[in-house]
Amino acid sequence: MKHHFKEQIKLVSLVERYFINCKKAGIDISLSPKCFMTTWALTPGYFTLKFLTNSWNFSFFKFFMKDLFSSSYHHDLFCHKYIKEKKIDNLIISYCRKNNFQKDGSYFDDYFKTSSKNTNSFWFLISLDNFEPLKLKSNIIIIKKKKSGSFDIFYLLKNLSGNILRNFFSPRKIVHECSNMYIYMEEIRKIFYQLFNKTKIKNLILNYEGIPFQHGIIKKAKKINNKTKVLCYLHCAGWPLQLDLMYKLDLIDRLVVSGNDQKNVLNKFLNWPIKKISVIPSLRFQKTSIKDYGGFIFVPYEITNFEKYLNYFDNFLNSMPDNSINHFKLRIHPLNKNSIRHKQFAIELKKKIQTQKKKFLKKLKKNCSIIFGSATGITIQTLEYGVKIYHIPDNENIDVFSDKIWPNIKVKKNITGVYEYSLKKKGEMFKEIASKNNFKRHLLPLTRVL
Repeated sequence: MKHHFKEQIKLVSLVERYFINCKKAGIDISLSPKCFMTTWALTPGYFTLKFLTNSWNFSFFKFFMKDLFSSSYHHDLFCHKYIKEKKIDNLIISYCRKNNFQKDGSYFDDYFKTSSKNTNSFWFLISLDNFEPLKLKSNIIIIKKKKSGSFDIFYLLKNLSGNILRNFFSPRKIVHECSNMYIYMEEIRKIFYQLFNKTKIKNLILNYEGIPFQHGIIKKAKKINNKTKVLCYLHCAGWPLQLDLMYKLDLIDRLVVSGNDQKNVLNKFLNWPIKKISVIPSLRFQKTSIKDYGGFIFVPYEITNFEKYLNYFDNFLNSMPDNSINHFKLRIHPLNKNSIRHKQFAIELKKKIQTQKKKFLKKLKKNCSIIFGSATGITIQTLEYGVKIYHIPDNENIDVFSDKIWPNIKVKKNITGVYEYSLKKKGEMFKEIASKNNFKRHLLPLTRVL
């Protein structure tokens, strides 16, 4: 897969040059949504990458208008609590939903896999479903909307005009801030500063994904107290081309990952200083069994090429001998379970499977799984359990793993254009262990050496 490696390295260099030019123009690349270059989701950074690779099309305008108007929904983000504490040892930034809260008002985090009762910490939580329990422990703060789904055109116009004036009518600067993601970042960090501007925070711990609002919080925390130490936890396994994790912010003191290969990729290809990276077993995922990863069709976060996926899947089934592959269950990303497009895609996949039912084993086995689109962290997790992966990508140069970047993965392309993955050595790409309370055992001790 030398071709993919060369193309991916070209993309890394292209992004690096773009960041340099942005900095020269006075743009903060850590806060700009256009510099958050996802390959797995439709974001401003995704379309920037398309533009840089000359694969841009007019769908950008549709996305831009939708993205811009959606920013008006952030007008009523708020927190009704006030901070009385003058000192906080550990302030943890994460997300919450209704099912994360217990009857006694405590909170259990899905990413750190720990309870708010088990740590001497303060929790700054962003609600994903706009839920806040009536009873809530005093060490928990929730950011939510006053009224879910509330649209405010005047808020949108105010932000647009402020953006234009603040950037002195510079189109280049304006476009970096004219985004749903940027306005959200501004609101979150404003709330953060209002809450903690008189509080001495010893350690700031983030459930980290490289998103602009996370960098905005880090910057505000350092502005309040430049002695605050910042520890970021990358909660998932690696994906082929992690341009969204390019090193952008010197203020991060430590990035924690769960694989030696991930550490190497961050240092060698994404410019992270090796001394800033630590490896610990996964907190979010605990070692279970093959049944949790084998025998699935993983539907992508974004379905970018509906017909291509179905055609490749059909060709793949046609190439397989009768009674040769296991039955599959569909697994859709939790955030897209109610997506009409994802539901329709699932229906069409089931139709393909039904017409090719002779290809499937009569006895249930879980020796392989199928992934569409971008090969996200679930790919590596599945491989770590000894499950073979068949991968149907959208863009081969972006979505496919390269064994030159990820040396412990075996990559093979079959005659139908489908990629096959397996591991050379387990435990190097993503380490899961069966023990509980890894947050206190493995993560918190790192705060003492920052």
